[in-house]
Amino acid sequence: MRTEPTFTWIEPPIGPQPLPAWAKGVEIEWMGHFCNPPHLKVKTVGSPMPEGVLWHKDGARYWRRSPEGFHEENSHAGSLTWSQVDEAWLTSRDDGYGGRCWRIRMAPEGQFEPPFDVVLLRGPWNGDYPADCDAVAYFDMRKRYGRADSRPRPWHKETFTGGVYMTHDLIVRLLARFQPHLRIARVEHHGRVRIEPVKPEWDAPKFVIIERERQEYLAKRQAAE
Repeated sequence: MRTEPTFTWIEPPIGPQPLPAWAKGVEIEWMGHFCNPPHLKVKTVGSPMPEGVLWHKDGARYWRRSPEGFHEENSHAGSLTWSQVDEAWLTSRDDGYGGRCWRIRMAPEGQFEPPFDVVLLRGPWNGDYPADCDAVAYFDMRKRYGRADSRPRPWHKETFTGGVYMTHDLIVRLLARFQPHLRIARVEHHGRVRIEPVKPEWDAPKFVIIERERQEYLAKRQAAE
């Protein structure tokens, strides 16, 4: 059964808000010709994930989160085998991210007590959305100066790092700081909650408007039959 999306308006915080030092801007990809929700692009100076934040394992989930609300997550259901040569737990090989590998250091939980606290993720897949986060993309301005192609272009047209998340609280504060003219909505659909920017001329979030138009189209088609 198809359910209707619901939403509530969020009052943006007033006055200066604590933001991470790496946060330098936000642009919105409105996905105008598609049904996708608006997508946040965040400008950073440096990585949003501080050095030394350890990973956790919950079933197939491998995740870590900074104190500021930046979240990384991958999924790999394969078994782990200890390798003396690699000095790491090896997952079975899979094809996520084109088979790319990540060497990560785990929090000292269960089997991951030092020195057995390193995992080599081999071909993990993008993780599911944490309930209190939304997917974002970010661009580290420091990388702009390391590429051979030096043609000037807006930072939000660069190649971004995707497959990462930020908490709803952090997203609201970023929007209030860098896009104060936009409204902010909490959208719920199929049991999932998203924080969405809304253009001033809209009376509802994009997905709600699209669903409304779809229902009107279906009603007219049914009436014409």
